[in-house]
Amino acid sequence: HGHSNHIPASFAQPRTGPKQTIQLCSDLCLFQPTIRTRMVVFQPSMGATMSALNVVFVYGTLKRGLYNSKYLQTAGATLIGEAKTSTKLPMITDEYYVPYLLKAPGVGKKIKGEVYAVNNEVMDKLDELEGVPTYYTRERVPIEGLELVGASQKHSDKLLQHLDLVMPWVYMMPEERVTEHHLAQEFMHNYEPAQHFKNYVPRSHRATTHVSMTLKQNNLVHTSLGLPPLGTPKSTSHFASH
Repeated sequence: HGHSNHIPASFAQPRTGPKQTIQLCSDLCLFQPTIRTRMVVFQPSMGATMSALNVVFVYGTLKRGLYNSKYLQTAGATLIGEAKTSTKLPMITDEYYVPYLLKAPGVGKKIKGEVYAVNNEVMDKLDELEGVPTYYTRERVPIEGLELVGASQKHSDKLLQHLDLVMPWVYMMPEERVTEHHLAQEFMHNYEPAQHFKNYVPRSHRATTHVSMTLKQNNLVHTSLGLPPLGTPKSTSHFASH
């Protein structure tokens, strides 16, 4: 993940108008290993406290104000802005209103979410929370229409220049877990806070048979045997245009 490849100019959408918007990659990137950069480097002049950060696109309970947003309310995470995926993807919820992005590109809708820069420590905690690679996998996804918020606006030129070279990570359900039943459900484009607060059930209140609880139990077995937790990434794949 340490490679940095040049993006052809034709892949970039010109920035016009009063809002800072950018398309990081066109649908031509679908499953092509065009960009493999993991780290995006910020210059000291940007006022960043860390020199190397990961970029993450979140669409569910990690969004501002929602149940798991506390994982991104730390010194190691900075909100860059809001965006949507460049390609259509299916997003569904289960009986506990847990959102899932399915690895089935071209099906579903363009997904709205938030883009964060996080350090490696926060990235590792997110991987553990999301159960990488068993419960979720972490993939690259191209985004478009990025609107910078807060402090990011002060450094828009440098920030957008770096984001030209990287696609955000996103968490999604592994291909082997996607079923016809999942794909037959109604797809969402935005995980709405009002519905989240009305319907979401935290892990501590779910049935022990739920897949998220099974993952936790399996982790206890793994660690008792001296094996790494199931949330420890074995590998990450490049998913171009959750």
